[in-house]
Amino acid sequence: MQGAMRSKTKSPATGSAPDPLQGRRRAKRGRQGASHDAFDLEALVVHTARFSLQTAAVTRGFSGAVEHSVLLPAKAQPTLDMQATGQMYSDAKKKKSQECPGAPHQYVWAALSKALASEERVSEADRRAILAHIQNTRSPDQLHSLVNVCMIRRTFDTPNL
Repeated sequence: MQGAMRSKTKSPATGSAPDPLQGRRRAKRGRQGASHDAFDLEALVVHTARFSLQTAAVTRGFSGAVEHSVLLPAKAQPTLDMQATGQMYSDAKKKKSQECPGAPHQYVWAALSKALASEERVSEADRRAILAHIQNTRSPDQLHSLVNVCMIRRTFDTPNL
């Protein structure tokens, strides 16, 4: 008991404050050694990887939002195609199907491109650019480096949009 009281106060022999890590160091000496340190390292790696993936996803979201945001009418054909494609991707992933490799935004972008190429209100110059883009990307997997994010979200609950 006196030893514990002495460690909380200044040491009478040296006059200096005790080492605050002294109790922790003693506890570490009693551990099983490398196996515990390996577990700590493995947990650190797992948490670091999860944090990195989460940060990358958030960064892609901000990049996409900063680059372009477009409001589409809720009943327009491109909007309906994007919703259907997103639902198809979600259903395939729930079934653990290998039918849709890659990220969902690649498939949603491809659906948007195809719908805009057939949209009557798109100008001829824009239609040619969209068709050239479609011709150059044969599969949604090739959009990985071109499209950071493409998602559809409900913006307003008014029937006009």
